[in-house]
Amino acid sequence: MDNHSTALPSKHLMSRLSLEAPESLYDYIEQREVGEPGFRASVASMYKRNARWSNPLTRIAVTATAHLLSPRASSVKYFFWGTKFRELILGLNKKEVCIIGGPKQALFCLRNGIPFIASTQLWKELHIGIQHNHYRTQKITSLIKKAEIQLEMTAGHDAMLVVDNDSLPMQRAVILSAHLAGLKTVCIQHGIFQSKSPGHIMDGWTADLFLAINSHQRDMLITKGLAPDKIYIMGFHSSPYQPKRPTAPPKERKVCFLGQPWTKYGTDRGQRYFEILRAVTTALENNNINLFYKPHPWERGSAHLKDIRNVIDTPLNASIEEYDVFISITSTALLEVATAGRVAIQVIDSIFDADDLSVHAPITPIPFNHNAEFNSEFINAISKPIDTKIHTQSPLKNFIKITTKICGPAYESCAQ
Repeated sequence: MDNHSTALPSKHLMSRLSLEAPESLYDYIEQREVGEPGFRASVASMYKRNARWSNPLTRIAVTATAHLLSPRASSVKYFFWGTKFRELILGLNKKEVCIIGGPKQALFCLRNGIPFIASTQLWKELHIGIQHNHYRTQKITSLIKKAEIQLEMTAGHDAMLVVDNDSLPMQRAVILSAHLAGLKTVCIQHGIFQSKSPGHIMDGWTADLFLAINSHQRDMLITKGLAPDKIYIMGFHSSPYQPKRPTAPPKERKVCFLGQPWTKYGTDRGQRYFEILRAVTTALENNNINLFYKPHPWERGSAHLKDIRNVIDTPLNASIEEYDVFISITSTALLEVATAGRVAIQVIDSIFDADDLSVHAPITPIPFNHNAEFNSEFINAISKPIDTKIHTQSPLKNFIKITTKICGPAYESCAQ
């Protein structure tokens, strides 16, 4: 990765997205593959898994659900791609919200009585494009036009599409459909960006608006070249989890390592990642402390998990209830556990282009090395007093405030 690349050309990537050039849906992957060999393969693997939902039986079931939960004409104010932002979705007026997705999203909508639009076939076509550099222009164009028509029929006045990133092909395809239908598009930041990383690996270039976690991230994106007038500060997209169990005393604390898929971003990073994991494990074992490992979703099914002891795969909030101390390298989940009142430790190493996350939350940064000082600092950090105050915020209130400013008074009645 080129650490000296900071800004992108002032011309926004959105201007290049069009039905006439479906290969532009893959620009982000192409750019990252140059500096991170293997990135294309990791995305292709994920899209291959999602392409399974394009099989006839699943497609029929999802289509039937979509028919049952079809939004009324001109009724939707907020289209959400997927259910990443559940707190926002469930806080808005259900009659004015619509989820776009596959079987998991269909089940979510059935449980919560939320309108739903099916989108499964694109996974297969986009996987082919990533895997084989074959874009099947006519098929992709047909599916994007179909989505455009569905959005046009159901969108209310000043409707918008909300996505979790505006970089990957599926999200870009949905964004293109929304733009063709005349909708504004909004990308909500779901993870912390590192200032040492090149600007092209960050989100915000394709959607009309970007809702940043804080002023630190906003200012950094501006230095990378993102237009200031398209960035708003919303805060984190969900409220801090409030654990029922208080953090245990130092000698009774259970420790969890929050995994990251660094093996997918080059051999050097993968090797250093496991070196750090071994060092952390050894430091804890020398003090009779077991380490549990929570894999990142992109690590699921990876061969290296067979060589890691105490692998657990539970939702983050359930992990916060179970464990007292969380360790990672650049994971945004460290912010979530810290604001929930747990001990958060960041291992810093230059190979990961990592910023000090303590600027965002009460997180203890520890530079990685192999001497006794690292072990001592690590054990001391595990035993440190915790911030018992829950750092409250109101994502829904901030979200509505921003969208009201963007789209006018029609949005003031969005909350239930």
